[in-house]
Amino acid sequence: MSRPVRESLKQIDAVSWLIGDKFILSKTLDATKCARTWPADDGTFYSISIAPIVPPSAGPLWTDSQFRKIHDAGDCAAVWDMGAFFLKIHDTPFKLQDMPSRDSATKEHTTLTWLAEQNLSFAVPKLLFHAEDGTRDYLIITRVPGETIFKAWHGMGEEERRVYARRVAEIIEEMSKWESNSITGIDGKRMADSWMDIVPELSSDGFAPEALRRIFEALGMNCSSLFFCHCDLGPDNIVVDREKQCVGVIDWENAGYVPKAWPRTKAECSGGLDLDYTKEDYSDEAVLAAKQKEWRLMLAKALEEKRFPQVSEAYKQARAEKNRIYLSERPWLIGETQNAVKPPHSIDIKSQPQAIAPAKQS
Repeated sequence: MSRPVRESLKQIDAVSWLIGDKFILSKTLDATKCARTWPADDGTFYSISIAPIVPPSAGPLWTDSQFRKIHDAGDCAAVWDMGAFFLKIHDTPFKLQDMPSRDSATKEHTTLTWLAEQNLSFAVPKLLFHAEDGTRDYLIITRVPGETIFKAWHGMGEEERRVYARRVAEIIEEMSKWESNSITGIDGKRMADSWMDIVPELSSDGFAPEALRRIFEALGMNCSSLFFCHCDLGPDNIVVDREKQCVGVIDWENAGYVPKAWPRTKAECSGGLDLDYTKEDYSDEAVLAAKQKEWRLMLAKALEEKRFPQVSEAYKQARAEKNRIYLSERPWLIGETQNAVKPPHSIDIKSQPQAIAPAKQS
């Protein structure tokens, strides 16, 4: 049985680490001894090899380790900062595991490989290593120089913030030159942005392109042409070098071809693009809510200036209806637990009324 994703990186000794009981990462002075090597930031090299059937003994990362976990989603995903590069490990999203094949979904390494062949005006991570084991993906990628928008936000003035919002809108526009006739990832396989899954009776087929098209058309989006988009341009996925005024984009697992109205609609509606403030930062709930939305609403405004359409009201209506149906089937989640009977695992969502009135793009 595999370790939980968060426990996938273990330390063997001062110069070697065990990754998921499957691979050994080693530090070396000689890059010629191994086929897969890349330079560290101290003049040495890292190499990776397949671990023996019985892996070496390994324990938690040492307290003085240069590696540190920076993202932890338990059994779903984890990311480690390893200096000049990052280790990303994630399991296939649960909604995709029921597909005929887990290969039905576009993988981030596929998108990164394709991006490396394009002439881009912005930075993206370089793929150093990729492997798959069961439902688990392992990626090692380079660091994009700079700091995330979220980390830089406090130190920016209002005008500098707008400059970067407009720059990201330019990047979205730049990517729109790549077109498709199907709502898929770059290789024609499925994409799985959970913020698209808002109409259960239209999306029961595991993010199939036809199901996503039905959702977008029901919302009022023009699906006659589709363009490539990152689809998750939140403040933790934009990296800025303020001295050089350079921008990079990371975390490409949700990228794919979408209607032109999707990026602005998502920016106006999706809390997934919020700044990660908490009550510890702003105790007043109204102030907190406004601060969290600053980045995505500024991005939405920049997209409006570039005449990107939106169907935000229809989207909000559909999402509210989905939540209403969900809670009506699970009253214990809203405190009605005394007489509640837990529903069966299979719920006939197709019997629910259609709640979307198609909106006109604006």
